[in-house]
Amino acid sequence: MEKFQMEAGQLAMLVAADQVERKELLVLKTELSHLNTTFQGLKWKHELLLQSLQLAKKERNECTSKFHSNIYESQQQNELHNLFLEKTFRSLIERGERQTATLSNVLMRGNFDAESVKNIQAQITNVLQLKADQISKLDGKLGRAKQIKEILESILKTHVKA
Repeated sequence: MEKFQMEAGQLAMLVAADQVERKELLVLKTELSHLNTTFQGLKWKHELLLQSLQLAKKERNECTSKFHSNIYESQQQNELHNLFLEKTFRSLIERGERQTATLSNVLMRGNFDAESVKNIQAQITNVLQLKADQISKLDGKLGRAKQIKEILESILKTHVKA
């Protein structure tokens, strides 16, 4: 009988231990369920963040492409404008030189009195000053255009490196 009582005591301890293990297992199962729910939420947030990242990268690439396109277009317009200003500048200088030479020849060939020569020279001086002012303005525009070109080139180089 003692043997049965001992076995019954051992069985009772095993049953108690089994009940404790079942309670622990139930707690672990509840925690696992909660962790699984949290994991699914994090997985969903991760997917949304990946999609947002892809959209941001696409927008960045489009903006970069548009920026490079605008810089290239601006450079072409600037170079065209510079060519126009340089041609205008050269033609004004050539025309002024031709007019000065022609007027000098006319004055030398003609027998004009001193007063007429002074009036013509004053008019020539006024015309030359006017042309010099125009040349100066065009030269200023050309200088500003070159500065803008240099700035755009430096911006392009900076963005291309980035």
